[in-house]
Amino acid sequence: LDGDAALAFHQVLDLMSAGTPFEEVLFDILVPIQTDVGRRWVEGDYGIGDEHAVSESLEKVVALLAGSFDQPVDGVHVVLSDAEGDTHSLPAKVIAAYLSYRGFRVTNLGATLPADELQEALELHQPSALVLTCTMAGNLPGARRCIAAAHRAGIPVVAGGRGFGSSDERARRLGADAWLSNPRLLDGLLGRWEPDIVASEAAAADLVEAKLAERWADVGAVAEAVAGAHDLRGSRAAALRLDVGMFVNTLDAAVLVEDPTPFVELAEWHRAYVAAGDRPATTESILEQLLTRFNDVDDRVRPILATAVEGAGASAG
Repeated sequence: LDGDAALAFHQVLDLMSAGTPFEEVLFDILVPIQTDVGRRWVEGDYGIGDEHAVSESLEKVVALLAGSFDQPVDGVHVVLSDAEGDTHSLPAKVIAAYLSYRGFRVTNLGATLPADELQEALELHQPSALVLTCTMAGNLPGARRCIAAAHRAGIPVVAGGRGFGSSDERARRLGADAWLSNPRLLDGLLGRWEPDIVASEAAAADLVEAKLAERWADVGAVAEAVAGAHDLRGSRAAALRLDVGMFVNTLDAAVLVEDPTPFVELAEWHRAYVAAGDRPATTESILEQLLTRFNDVDDRVRPILATAVEGAGASAG
């Protein structure tokens, strides 16, 4: 929280010197710290600045750990990337550190890389696999574009992260060749799998994006209407615009995977988020405005929005 990555790094070294295995440091200590910070931010205990300080410190510690392992020239080469549009870089860095520890040759391309650029990098490196992380469900359309780009380069994809949900259904629907909930299983999978890129890509052949997030005027109108209804100005209006963007991105994702669950889960999370932090209760207003602005854009939109609105009634009941 103080941003003292050096002190945190030396504490980690002390733990490992005392016998704590490297993977436990990564997955049982550092990752839960990030999760806890996220929870405290939702509940209003920490501000965004606090969350950023911890995230930045953790990324430095993980990078230092990963850099302590030599890259074996003859090791199995794996490329890591976040889904297009995903700004959460820590998960991929943690996985990169773990795979380096396990003897893989690792190239981490980081966050927000466009799918076309990813394809060029994969064609250059020709790794054995792409490990694709997606933290937020709203970035699933970007994940789809990355998977398609990897397949065009002839590279199979292992998908993981909260954005893909708790089963392989979303990842498989988007064309991924494999999905893992536990990164500790990666080295075992990469040592035995026989991916079929053609078959995996066929699973995503009928996917059609709604591209709601590209309708800038409508997205802006939703934010403006909700801000006006709740008399939000300044920083609160700016935060609301971010919330609306998240809703629209996730609605795009739910339409793409033909499953309302990502959007319904976001609406439920947002209701809890505004309540826990004593923030303006804007969730229902956002849903109402989305119905107004996007109802006629795509036939798949209304059932998803209706399910989320009904969820509010069920919770109240």
